[in-house]
Amino acid sequence: MEWGLTDYKTYLGLCSRCDVVSSLATPPNQDTTIYLSNKIGVAGALLTADDKVCFLKRSSVVGAYPNMLDVPGGHPEPEVIHFVRNKNAILVMLTELP
Repeated sequence: MEWGLTDYKTYLGLCSRCDVVSSLATPPNQDTTIYLSNKIGVAGALLTADDKVCFLKRSSVVGAYPNMLDVPGGHPEPEVIHFVRNKNAILVMLTELP
């Protein structure tokens, strides 16, 4: 498995334009998923003591899924991630924003 960095702009630019991505599929690269950002984030469901589930409402000005309900989650920003590789593992270290 190979890991890289992506950001929200790249995610929106690639993953919201299926017409462009599908036009890139030419032999021998028929797999259009190689052109997607394939982001990884975290999300969680919060169940309260009175059996309620917490959701957040996304802003109306975001590029993806505006005004939709979502669960709490997120991802680190690319500028605070540093990859450290050795033969057995890839460690991801986070630093504070400048």
